[in-house]
Amino acid sequence: SASIRRRHVQSSSEQDESSAGGALATLKHFDVYNKVHDDYVQKSKTGGIVTVITSAIIAMLLLSEIQAFLSVEVVDSITVDTRINQKLPIGLNITFPHLRCDEVSV
Repeated sequence: SASIRRRHVQSSSEQDESSAGGALATLKHFDVYNKVHDDYVQKSKTGGIVTVITSAIIAMLLLSEIQAFLSVEVVDSITVDTRINQKLPIGLNITFPHLRCDEVSV
């Protein structure tokens, strides 16, 4: 053959897979807790039920906290300022667009 063959050269797809595998292996080294060997683990239906119920409770609490965080609470308050010893002027501007002037009286 007229073409040149190269040995032991990774293609671009193989390089992407090896870099992803290297990143995953690096991430696994940061695991604080070692994995328990399968011989020492006892799996039971009760443990699975407890896990499912606990996960559901955690999900429900998380969603309720997110809803409470995103909801807006409007608090109105009115207080009387008793420090002022003078009269407070109050003006009213009322408009009655469909009434004649002689029909309106206060």
